[in-house]
Amino acid sequence: MKREFRKLYSWLLIAVMMISTLVMQIPLAKPAYAATDTNSTITPVTAVFDKNLSKQADISVTMAVYGNDTLTSITNGGTTLTAGSDYTVTTASSISIGKGYLAQQPSGTTTLNFIFSAGNPQALQITVSDSTPAYSTSLTKVLNYYQSNSSKATSWWETVGLWGAGESIGTTWDSSKETSLAGNILGTLAKGEDPSNTLNGRNLLSELKGTQDSSTGAFPGSYGPTSSDQIWAMLALDAAKTQYDQEKAISNLLAYQNSDGAFFYSTGYNTSDPDQTGMALLVLANHQTVAGVTDSMVKAKAYLKGIQQDTGGFASWGTDNPNSVATVISGLVAVGEDPLADGWKKNGKTMLDDLLSFQLDDGSFYSPYNPGKTDAMATYQSLIALGDLNAHKSVWQRLQESSPQGNNNSVITPVTAVFDKNTANQADVPITMTLNGHILTSITNGGTTLTAGSDYTVSAAGSTVTIAKGYLAQQATGTTTLNFLFSVGNPQTLQITVSDSTPTGSGSITQPPVQSNITLTVVGKNGQTILPSTTVPLESGDTAYSVLIRKLGQAAVTGSGSYVSGINGINAGTDGPSSGWMYSVNGVYPSVGAAAITLKNGDVVVWRYTTNMGKDIGAPDNSGAGTATSASSIPAQPTVTNPVGSTGSNSQTNQDALAVLTNVTAQQQAGARLPENTPSVSSTATERVVLQAADGVQLTVPPGALNNQSTPVKFTVEIGKVTTPPKADTGATVLNPLKYQRQFGLESSKGAVQEEPVQFNAPVEISFPVASGDLPSGITTQQLAIYWWNTTKNDWVKLGGVFDPITKTLSVPTYHFSTYAVMADVSSVPKRLAGLDRFQTANVVATQGWKAGADNVVLVNAYAFSDALAAVPLAFKLNAPILLTETNTLTPSTLEEIQKMTPKKITLIGGTAVISQAIQAELEKVYGADNVLRYGGSDRYSTAALIATALGTTGKAIIANGGENSYADALAVSSYAAYKGIPILFTERTVLPDPTVQALTAQKVSSTIVVGGSYVIPEDITQRLPGVVRYAGSDRYATATAIAQGLNLNTDRVYVVTGLNFADALTAGNLAAHSFSPVIMVDDTIPEAASSFLTAHKGTTTELVIVGGTGIISADQETKLRTLVPNLVQPKEGATTRQQVDETISGLAVWEKAYIQAAFKQAASGEIIDPTVYNWPTVGLGRLDLNDGLSSYLAKNEKYIGQDWNSVTRKVTDLARISLAVGAAKGDPRNFGGKDLIAEIANYPDIEAQGINGPIFALLALNSGDYNLPSAAQWTTEKLLKIILNKQLPDGGFSLDGTGDSDPDITAMALQALAPYHSDSHPEVQAVVNKALACLSTLQDSEGGFKSGGTDSSESVSQTMIALSSLGIDLDTNSMFIKNNNTLLSALLQFRSADGGFKHLLTGNSDNTASEQALLALASYVRLKDGKNSLYDFRSEKP
Repeated sequence: MKREFRKLYSWLLIAVMMISTLVMQIPLAKPAYAATDTNSTITPVTAVFDKNLSKQADISVTMAVYGNDTLTSITNGGTTLTAGSDYTVTTASSISIGKGYLAQQPSGTTTLNFIFSAGNPQALQITVSDSTPAYSTSLTKVLNYYQSNSSKATSWWETVGLWGAGESIGTTWDSSKETSLAGNILGTLAKGEDPSNTLNGRNLLSELKGTQDSSTGAFPGSYGPTSSDQIWAMLALDAAKTQYDQEKAISNLLAYQNSDGAFFYSTGYNTSDPDQTGMALLVLANHQTVAGVTDSMVKAKAYLKGIQQDTGGFASWGTDNPNSVATVISGLVAVGEDPLADGWKKNGKTMLDDLLSFQLDDGSFYSPYNPGKTDAMATYQSLIALGDLNAHKSVWQRLQESSPQGNNNSVITPVTAVFDKNTANQADVPITMTLNGHILTSITNGGTTLTAGSDYTVSAAGSTVTIAKGYLAQQATGTTTLNFLFSVGNPQTLQITVSDSTPTGSGSITQPPVQSNITLTVVGKNGQTILPSTTVPLESGDTAYSVLIRKLGQAAVTGSGSYVSGINGINAGTDGPSSGWMYSVNGVYPSVGAAAITLKNGDVVVWRYTTNMGKDIGAPDNSGAGTATSASSIPAQPTVTNPVGSTGSNSQTNQDALAVLTNVTAQQQAGARLPENTPSVSSTATERVVLQAADGVQLTVPPGALNNQSTPVKFTVEIGKVTTPPKADTGATVLNPLKYQRQFGLESSKGAVQEEPVQFNAPVEISFPVASGDLPSGITTQQLAIYWWNTTKNDWVKLGGVFDPITKTLSVPTYHFSTYAVMADVSSVPKRLAGLDRFQTANVVATQGWKAGADNVVLVNAYAFSDALAAVPLAFKLNAPILLTETNTLTPSTLEEIQKMTPKKITLIGGTAVISQAIQAELEKVYGADNVLRYGGSDRYSTAALIATALGTTGKAIIANGGENSYADALAVSSYAAYKGIPILFTERTVLPDPTVQALTAQKVSSTIVVGGSYVIPEDITQRLPGVVRYAGSDRYATATAIAQGLNLNTDRVYVVTGLNFADALTAGNLAAHSFSPVIMVDDTIPEAASSFLTAHKGTTTELVIVGGTGIISADQETKLRTLVPNLVQPKEGATTRQQVDETISGLAVWEKAYIQAAFKQAASGEIIDPTVYNWPTVGLGRLDLNDGLSSYLAKNEKYIGQDWNSVTRKVTDLARISLAVGAAKGDPRNFGGKDLIAEIANYPDIEAQGINGPIFALLALNSGDYNLPSAAQWTTEKLLKIILNKQLPDGGFSLDGTGDSDPDITAMALQALAPYHSDSHPEVQAVVNKALACLSTLQDSEGGFKSGGTDSSESVSQTMIALSSLGIDLDTNSMFIKNNNTLLSALLQFRSADGGFKHLLTGNSDNTASEQALLALASYVRLKDGKNSLYDFRSEKP
């Protein structure tokens, strides 16, 4: 059975297999709908894409590829996508369409066709939409604008705005030049840096915090207290998480809120303003828990809703503008409002709709005052607002969240110190604190807390603590550990090693305790002395108030320790609301009540009565300090800032500081002297001798210094007796003269002290130890210099010096003795020293370096480089400027500079073939034959050898190539040679000249410095020289930096000169020597050597001085050089940014228009408004392209002409003014109101009826366009020009009638008229212009302005700005018009009022004449900066 089943199964299996074979060979039919086998497919075939950046995503597509098919391309219409960028193949069966490609497609349907190697294409339909908010799109556009115009991002505003938008676009903002503390903090935070430790260790947070008025909570600004200053100071400190008195600050801010809920700018301008309101919301948002803030915010928002325009925006000054709406948007975002919500729509439009209406195609924003043109302020304020909308949070709050501040520990420096209990060596221990926004709460010693005011004192700035020597003397010998406790963070520890070197034994004598004293003076009304300078014994805890009470008695003093209201019956308010009592300590007017100042030994206290808040007694200007001016609230005693940098107050504060010298005690004098056992110094000493006084003042006497002495010399040192403050050098600030003024001398055989008659053959070095605690707030060691007392000039003369941070000493070499003092020079060197030519450049250098004049002047030929460079060490020895002359004629500008220096002696360098005998005879007539000296040999080599004999014997020499084009190496080493007293000698390339060989022998030279490579000075030459050290590079530029590097010159300040022409560079070495500074070189580029040197020293170089005009070293080169050194200190000149100028112009333009409109409104019906109201503003506005409204002014002019032509023609100046106004407003003066104004001017009958003003105005008008004068014209431009030229006064200036003293206004106006002729084709005009410029420079005062009747006025500054700009002179860099680093621009801006106008005087209200002239000045300034035609040249702009 089983066998049969198996057989059957086998047959069945065979049958099945056969059937299967047959079936496989029969074709199977397909349904009609089945796809063709040869097509590949994609999935999906539809997709969506949102262009909103936050929602963008790649689109993935899967392919089902048929057989061996491959994807060959993807197309969009007729365009083929790029593989790898538009799409990527991720696997064999899938691809990804890039979101970057899709984002470029328009909204709607995009169809992509996938093309394969066989079969039909496959289509992918993508629906493209864009949900991007309009603010994001707009933000992208403005970011693109900055990306393409990064040079336009120049301020901290852009720095913050770009950071807030998440962009890393670099800005050109330089924090070292920023004048706003708050802005500097916010910008620094946006850069990711620490504002508590920036700009060479400055703590900006402490500085800003220190400006808060302790009684009112105000943060005062430069022009008085304003809500803006309050807001931005608070925002900056909030962002940096820095503690301050927030409640008082808020209370102060809320005082600026009007009853309608709006905030206003200042008490002088209290109009409700949307901008101020929006800004106030920014800071109120941070303090919503403070009482009154919530209510204030509700009122502010209600006000904003009530004034919102139908456009959705806001109007300030009556005009809808982007600045206002941007500020309101940011304010609302800060307080959690949605500015785009329905509740903030007006007439269906949002604030964003209004803001975007001001955006230009390039992404920037414009101002309605200048339609169609990019406005910097509008652009950066819009950038911030759009960024806030995009982030849904205020950028200022985001800055705070990202700020590293608030968590840092405070730091003290040093952390170890030593103290000697020996009374002769005791000294306070100064400690510098980096607070990082925190507050020092206490100092402890074990379980004992030190007493503030007696055991230690804190500086006014709060950054320095001084541990009193009296406290330390009580500590046991060994280690005393003091713990500094702060409001936040860990305690910091100071370990003091206490020793006692007091002699012991049977011979020792116990010294009685030393009595400490202060000096007290009280001066009443009109300088009446109530208490003459009196020594008062100092008691523990004494203050400026307690010593006053103790000396005068309580009955004589009314008020309290917080505020003294009366002394000896003279009460505050007696002479008006600004009268009262002020006090100073060591010349500084503190910002707290007199009971808060604890005195220390040697302090000088002066109480003075003032009638105008301190201006009459030389106190710093308190107008911007947030203080009240009423008699009842003169602050305690008036709150003023440290006068550092305020030259106007230095004289009196210096005088007060020097008063202490009238009461020098025997003990103080003994501490300053050299020890009694100090030996005499032999004239034949072969080693240097160091002599040190008990207080650390040191003399270093080199070998050879006393070669002119026949016997050993005994040196003397004493506290000086000079109580006269610096006069010519107004930037000099006196330090404590008990420590920093010394009289150096030599003791004769009779014991008498000799000073100035003593001359040294080699320089003796004077060194003063400097304690950081002795420096006034804001002063750095780099500003210190040593001055000497010139008995002839009765003034202090700056010598210079170098501060050593290791030894903490300030040193300078000198060839003679006198009284020397350490002072702080708060006026740093200008950025560029340049004149109109090589002669005037030398004059500018002389004026900068020798402000008090000079006893000696060195005169060199302007074209004989070797003589001039060999003279640099001699000039330094004589403390003389180097001036230039022609060979046969003494250049007039040089002669004027010599006269200004009032020298006793003049030294000529070179033989009579170099400086003629005629020049010598001319000088001898004035100064006497014995006082005109000459060092001149038969050639350059012998002249250098003669100069070497005058320098004395140091055993050293410098050898440079004396070839015609080899001056560069000698120039580069000249500052070193001068400072060290080493002669510069010259060689030929192939021969060492005999005069040089003889000089080396005569000078006993054993050490030689060779400058230049072996090609310049071959080895054949150097083998003949003793002790050679060579400094060289691959070219002159590399040699200069090799010299600077190898000889360790002081790189705090670097001088840059041209390496292509020595003339402008010549005098740089002499000036650089006074600070031991290097002189490096550039050509018409910035050589690699110079670039590398500056980069290597960017951490130490804080001043970069260009010597020579922009024709020698271009402005572009200067900019590139300065970018290499980021830590440069910004002098005052150029400190005003273009943005600030533009903002000033905007405010002034608004003021002018408002003033004109008010005049129109106040006019009676039918009254004709005098065109003087609007004609000069028309010129200014027109030249600034602010043309809105000018057509109406023209119409007024035309009406005036039609109704009162006789009045118009009464003065030619009126005709000219109207003509200029018509031309500036794009009208035609040849056909205006039916009159030919140009012809009327050209035929005016009495052109000089108004003095020189008539020809000046007429020439300006006739030259303002291409006017063809009538053939029979009475006055041609040539005739007018001749009249003006003939009116020049002997000193170069001009006056109204051509007689008397030169007037700065008339002189400047004459220059404006002469400007078109200042060219080589008119040499007679060039001579007159140069002389007039020199006159104006002389008339300019130390503050950069001009005085009229003894009072500074703005109009003279404005006219001079117009003159210089018309002549193409950059007033930011031209040293002739920078005085103590005060430029004409900075001087003019002092007169700016809070309402946008300008004042005539520094006090008072805005004035129309002052304002219109300031508008003209600013217009001329920016036109020059922008490369446009001058102010009165109305021709088409040159391409």
